[in-house]
Amino acid sequence: MKRVLLADDDAQLVSLCQRKFEADGFAVEVRTDAGRAVEALKVTPYDLVVLELAMPQGAGLTLLITLRTQGVKKDTPVLIYTRSEEDYLRQAAQAAGVSRILSKHSCSPAELLAQARDLLGLPPSVETSPEGATKGREEFVRHARLALTVLRNRLQTITRQTADPGALGAELAAATESAHALVSGAAAAGFLVLAQLTGLLEALLRELRDAPRKVNPSNLRSLAVALDVLGGMLKPEGGWLLNFQQTPLALIVDDDVISRRTMRAALHKAGLRSVAIQDAESALQILEDNEFDLILSDVMMPGMDGFAFCEKLRQLPKGKQVPVVFITSLSGFEARMRLALAGGTDLVGKPFSMPELGLRALCCVVKAQTAGAPVQPGPAPAAVPA
Repeated sequence: MKRVLLADDDAQLVSLCQRKFEADGFAVEVRTDAGRAVEALKVTPYDLVVLELAMPQGAGLTLLITLRTQGVKKDTPVLIYTRSEEDYLRQAAQAAGVSRILSKHSCSPAELLAQARDLLGLPPSVETSPEGATKGREEFVRHARLALTVLRNRLQTITRQTADPGALGAELAAATESAHALVSGAAAAGFLVLAQLTGLLEALLRELRDAPRKVNPSNLRSLAVALDVLGGMLKPEGGWLLNFQQTPLALIVDDDVISRRTMRAALHKAGLRSVAIQDAESALQILEDNEFDLILSDVMMPGMDGFAFCEKLRQLPKGKQVPVVFITSLSGFEARMRLALAGGTDLVGKPFSMPELGLRALCCVVKAQTAGAPVQPGPAPAAVPA
């Protein structure tokens, strides 16, 4: 019997993973406290360690280093199963000797088990029955709807508390915890798109929790839009969007190279592929022969501005329905009026954070792909280029 250590501070998700591994014949030990996990690694020869990299105060990376330097079985395979998307943490883990890195936003406990068996050289286990998977999703949907109600109420309170930093910070902290529970449950139930979206929601809430002074009308609207989209994803019984048929592709139009790189990074963290173009005229030429799932466009550009670009885009056969999000420092009624006249879908204010832009972008794609007929689950998406 293979012995596994699950080291993770997310007690809810750890419990799901533990049941999954034990049902498959593994002996599992759980440590949700980093200090106890360190002591266990020093005395117990595990066959596999499953580790959350983003434990508080860098404890996940410390655990990995401890295993490689002080563990009784220093060559033990390590699966990182993490909510973190921070490149520096992942690079440090690779340098310390991790075996594989999996994202909680896109990998369910069942897929984690399959990766573990493969890493240990074991044959695939028997698949969970479709009936059991459907029941698990229905149970998650019931809990998620209640969680969304709580989050909506908290967002209303956050909007009212912007003048009180203490109360605002407390509400943001509570909302972050509620969003985190949704991420874990969505991944476990196989709602990979929903897990990705709630992961971005949690990241934005955490960013605002740590710096409440950054709360502004733009990111409050982003939170509200995300909650509405999540509610829509959970409405149609049996027609849920589990995954995209193929990884959505976005077109970025911006004359500033730093802005283009930042937007590409934000879309990458949202699980979207992207192509970046520096001027509207070239973008229109590309759009004559190619289809995109989303367009992000700066407004103030040399030559043709974003509004004029969108007006011309809407005249193209392949550009009539694609969502267009303007990235702009403009705000207020005039900006909204010009957006509507140009045929735009939404706007995100500058300066934006990467979680906010990723969240709004993914919301636009989900709304476009779930409009109309019920969505059927698709296969796992292709890898998104860096």
